[in-house]
Amino acid sequence: MRAIWGKRRAQGYNMRIMKVTRRFSLDRPTRMTLAIPAELIFWGCPVIPLHVADTQCILKLETIRERIRPLIPRRR
Repeated sequence: MRAIWGKRRAQGYNMRIMKVTRRFSLDRPTRMTLAIPAELIFWGCPVIPLHVADTQCILKLETIRERIRPLIPRRR
C-alpha cells in the first residue's frame, strides 16, 4: 500500500501531488503519518476551528490500514 495526498488545482479538477509515502504492507502495523495543513482540510470554511488553526492535521496511516485490511482479499 502507498498513501498519497494531493492539493486540488485552482481550476477545480486535477491535483498537485504533495506527498507520497514509501510502500508499506497491509499485513504489518505502521507508524507512518501524513501531515496535511489545516487550512487545506478546512478550505472554504468561514472559520477554521481554533484548536487546529495554524497547525497540521496528522493522519495516522495505521488507523487507515486497520480499517481497510479486512476489505482486501488475502493473496494465495
